[in-house]
Parts: sequence; C-alpha cells; structure tokens
Amino acid sequence: MKRVLKILVISTLVMLFGISTVNAETDKTSPNIDASGKFEKAQERRSLQKERSEDKRNRVTEKRENKKEKIEDRRENLREKRSEKTEDIKDRLSDRKEKLENRRDDRKEKFESRKEQIKEKRAERIEKLGDRRKGRIKAYSERMFKRLNAAVNRIEKLGDRIESRIEKFKERGLNTEKAILLLKESDAKITKARNGIEEAKTAIETALDSENPKEAFKEIRVTIKNIVKDIKAAHKAIVDAVKALRVEIKNNQGTTEETNTPTTVSETETTE
Repeated sequence: MKRVLKILVISTLVMLFGISTVNAETDKTSPNIDASGKFEKAQERRSLQKERSEDKRNRVTEKRENKKEKIEDRRENLREKRSEKTEDIKDRLSDRKEKLENRRDDRKEKFESRKEQIKEKRAERIEKLGDRRKGRIKAYSERMFKRLNAAVNRIEKLGDRIESRIEKFKERGLNTEKAILLLKESDAKITKARNGIEEAKTAIETALDSENPKEAFKEIRVTIKNIVKDIKAAHKAIVDAVKALRVEIKNNQGTTEETNTPTTVSETETTE
C-alpha cells in the first residue's frame, strides 16, 4: 500500500514538473505567437471588413439596381398607361368624330331631302300659278283679239260703204282719186292688222309653252302695238277719205243735187 502511494506521489510530481516545463516553454514562444495571431486577426478583420464593404456595396448596388428597375418598371407602366389612355382618348375622339360626321351626314341628307321637297312644292305651286297665269293670259288675249277684230271689221264695213259712195260720185263726174287712194291705204293697213293679229295669236301660244315667256311677250307687245297703230291708221285713212269726198262735193255743189255724204265715220272714233 505504501508503495502504491509512493508511486502515485512520484507520478504526480513528474506531471507537475512536466506542466511547469511546458508553461515555461510556452512563455518563451508566446510573443511570436501573439504577433502572428494579431497579424492574422488583423488580416481577418480586414478581409472581413472588405467582405462586409463588398457585401455592403453589393447590397447598395443591388438596391440601386432594384430601385432603378422599379423606377423603369414604374416608368414603363406609366408609359403603357399613358399610351393606353392616349389610345382610349383617340378611340373616343374617333368615335365622337364618326358620330358627328354621321349626324352631319344625316342633317345634310335631311336638309337636301327637305330642300328637294320644298323645290318640288315650289315647282308645283309655280306650275299651278303658271297654269292659272296661262289661263288668265289666254282669256285676256282672247278678249283683246276680239276687240281688235271687232275694230277691224267696223273699219272694213265703213270702207265698203265709202267705196260704194265713191263709185256713185265717180259716176256723177266727181274727182274721187284722193278718196280712192286713201281707201286703198286703209285696206292695206287693215290687211296688215289682220296678219298681225294672226301672228300675235300664234306667238302667244308659243310663248306660253316656252322656257322664257317673258322675253317672248316683249316681242308680242311690240306686235300688238303695231297692230293698234295699223288699225288707227286704217281708221284715219277712212276719215280722210270722207273729208276728201266732202271737199269735192262742196266744190261741185252746182253740178250735183246730192250734197249729203256718209257721216257714219267719226273722226274721234277709237279702236278700243
């Protein structure tokens, strides 16, 4: 037992001596180890700081890129929305323009249709008025030609009576040359007046069916005035013939018993 204890004591002392020796050696080499460790730690810290800086820069860069992408996305979205809005506005404007054009076309069509209806109604009214006017013109012209023919017939009858008187006075030896010339002049005017009446009748019928009756009636008025002049001239020639016979009778009162001449022709008689 004592031997075992001795061995344990010796072993313990040996271990203690070994530990002290290791500690002494450790103390001798610790300065080198501390310098190397500090250097390594400094490098590690730098490396760590560098990694942290790189990581920080990367994160900042990534944030910037993300932010930039977000901004680009936002801009793109805005552009798309603006484009969509623009297209929508264009579509609405196009639709509105089309509607306005359709309305304008409808109004124009209605206006043209209404204008055409008014034109047709006006043409109908003008046609009716034209028919009435034609009727009035025809009635007036018939009355006018009736009066003119009546005047011509009266003058012709007076001329026939004067002609019979001239023949009687000629048989009794009176100079009737002047009266005969005046009677021939009256006959020529009567013939001209009758021809003018027939021409005026034809002209009026033609004028009523012409496209420009106003111009045609200007010429007809001239024709009617000439007819009236011819009738008046024929009447004046009859009156002058009667006057010539009266003068011849007065100059030959001693050679003829008949002193009365036809007095049925008045110098103031008109053709109207």
